[in-house]
Amino acid sequence: MVVDRLRLLGATASSTTGWTSRWAPAPTVTAWAGYQVVAEYVDHYAPVRAKQYQAVARATRLLTTTEPTRLKQDAWMAATATV
Repeated sequence: MVVDRLRLLGATASSTTGWTSRWAPAPTVTAWAGYQVVAEYVDHYAPVRAKQYQAVARATRLLTTTEPTRLKQDAWMAATATV
């Protein structure tokens, strides 16, 4: 169930951000790989309101809000619950 959700996240991310090569079908999907998909999306690809300086906006969000940390903690809990 969690793996299916992570695959869906990977498919959604690849269609919106172009990282298809990073989420190529693998023989086995580990809990760590699933967590990394979420963490990379939150840190590097999640939409921000700023049209210019998107990297700065993402870095500011990571440093000044709790939402990215909460999302990654939820992903970690989901990944480790399946192990």
